[in-house]
Amino acid sequence: MKTPHGNTREIIINTVKSQLRTGESTISMSQIAKASKISKSSLYYFFTDKNDLLATVVLSLFEECELSTEDILESTRPADEKLLFMMEVMAEMAQKESAITHFIFREILRENAIFLKKIFERRILKKKLFIKILEEGKNSNVFRTFDSEKTSEILLGMLDFCILTNALPVIPPTDHQKLFSQLIFLLRI
Repeated sequence: MKTPHGNTREIIINTVKSQLRTGESTISMSQIAKASKISKSSLYYFFTDKNDLLATVVLSLFEECELSTEDILESTRPADEKLLFMMEVMAEMAQKESAITHFIFREILRENAIFLKKIFERRILKKKLFIKILEEGKNSNVFRTFDSEKTSEILLGMLDFCILTNALPVIPPTDHQKLFSQLIFLLRI
């Protein structure tokens, strides 16, 4: 059962997601409080500042994406299918939430310290997950022998590229499914 505080926090996060989805480039804490129908001081009860709030909103999207991949990652499917599914889900989420993805890259370019720290922590978790799947694939003879650490960095870089091309309207979106399939083909024995 959620506490009233849990509900308030979720209301705030969902309000900000809605505002970001409209493509608003600037959002003030006053606007967020008004749209959430709570006091501005309540915002500061849950979040230290606007950067903390925005980073939390973006991380909640990452968590949604991770939850949608949880079942397949725990399944007995081959490692190549797991890896492909995971990358596709992440790229599709970025495409579906293109306004928020655009916001993420803008904040990274602004070098927002709180934001960068939280994004970097999440990236480390993704890297560990990729390494786990790659090792599983090597142990089950689905993938050839290679450095899982370096390969996971390549996969993350490829995923970042696909997300970036979907977020920036000036670059045509890539056919990420084809790209990921070809990359995984290269990893196979």
